[in-house]
Amino acid sequence: MKKNLFTYIVSLILLALVPACSGTESGEEVPAGELVLQASKDVIEADGKDEVEFAVYANGVDVTANAYVMDVLTGLDLEKNSKGRFVYTAIANGEFEFQADYKGKSVTTKVTAQNRKKYEEFYRRVAVFKVTGTWCSNCPSMTTALANVEKKMPDRMVKMAFHYSSSLGTDPYAIDATSSFFSAPYNVLGAPTSIYNLNVVEADRSKISSIINQELRDNPATCGIKVKAYTSGNDIMVDASLKSSTGGKYDLVYVVLEDGLTGGGSYYEEVYDYTAVAVSGNFIRHGNTAKEEVAKGEEVQFGTFTISNADKLPEGSKTRVAVYALVVKDGKYIVDNIVSCDVDGEEVDYKYND
Repeated sequence: MKKNLFTYIVSLILLALVPACSGTESGEEVPAGELVLQASKDVIEADGKDEVEFAVYANGVDVTANAYVMDVLTGLDLEKNSKGRFVYTAIANGEFEFQADYKGKSVTTKVTAQNRKKYEEFYRRVAVFKVTGTWCSNCPSMTTALANVEKKMPDRMVKMAFHYSSSLGTDPYAIDATSSFFSAPYNVLGAPTSIYNLNVVEADRSKISSIINQELRDNPATCGIKVKAYTSGNDIMVDASLKSSTGGKYDLVYVVLEDGLTGGGSYYEEVYDYTAVAVSGNFIRHGNTAKEEVAKGEEVQFGTFTISNADKLPEGSKTRVAVYALVVKDGKYIVDNIVSCDVDGEEVDYKYND
């Protein structure tokens, strides 16, 4: 009896000496206590491939499995790799901040990305074709969502609103070109819908940040565009040049945009900006139509584009032009790069990555 009692007491002592299992192994949550966000490296190459891994520790215990890590700039949560670590790659130079959250506590750390110009010579913007209508009660939500993303990612997109009329109402800013988005390969079902780089069609406003980031990552610019827009009598003249960092075939497209259009009290938005009022006939492409061959490092001056009867454009608004380059990738036309330029403003020159 004494032996059994002795054995029982020894067993209790040994159990007390065994360290408790971590929350990630036992399923029990570890108190946040001192929270640490650990990065595998402080500096990465901005090539979209060099990964930094993040792990989260609370009281010295690895709680990555139960934590969240967010890119502070975009507000997007990072995804995990096969090792269960949060990962991030960069496509722009700069110092980027990340925040880990666990059990109501948070901590941040920063990582520097460098040398983007080695991997993408020209600064890239995403072309956003917003299909919309003044009669559309849901369309202001797309306008707001795009504006919110733009605040977090300034100068990373050029927006163009393509209006159309429907059975729900007549849109005074509707143009015939919008109908092209309702057939293949885009197959837009209704408004509001946005088409990114003529590559991704999406009506879900919550996906804008992810799509913009994905387009910047998967389709780096191979060209830069230089633009000057000016008036000549009642016409708007647009001169544009293109320079290629890789060589290839390109086609330049011209869109006239109006900012500050007012729809009156019967419309759902008080002001309509970046409204497309005129486009060149090649604004979307199908098949293997002729394009300009540009050698690597070569600059090509494209022909002047003229918008006649500009005096008939809506009054009280500001006129701009957007110019974008079409290329063929994976068998379809997408936008390689895009710029915007004020009419009678300063010339927009090539913009390079740092």
